[in-house]
Amino acid sequence: MTFTPIELFDLSLPNKDQPVELDLPEGHTAILFVRKGSVAVGGGSNGKTGEKEEAAQTVGPQGVAVMEREGTTLRLAALVAGTQLLLLGGEPFVEPIAARGPF
Repeated sequence: MTFTPIELFDLSLPNKDQPVELDLPEGHTAILFVRKGSVAVGGGSNGKTGEKEEAAQTVGPQGVAVMEREGTTLRLAALVAGTQLLLLGGEPFVEPIAARGPF
């Protein structure tokens, strides 16, 4: 059982070079795991006039990308048809880690 909001997306991107945008809650921590294929993360414009377009980052098979907490939109585009991803996210605990007991 969890006591904080979480997100879990099991994504399949069947088409190559077709951007997909996902809305995530502001301030949540998110991690992307590429199960199969390859994906471009980010890229495009942030909508502000006069600013340069952001360059997309490539994440390959069994690759992991940790997202920044700023912003609410995650832009993805498959670089290989049939790309499969897991996106995990949630509200940060912001608690100290205390190791106790036998584990």
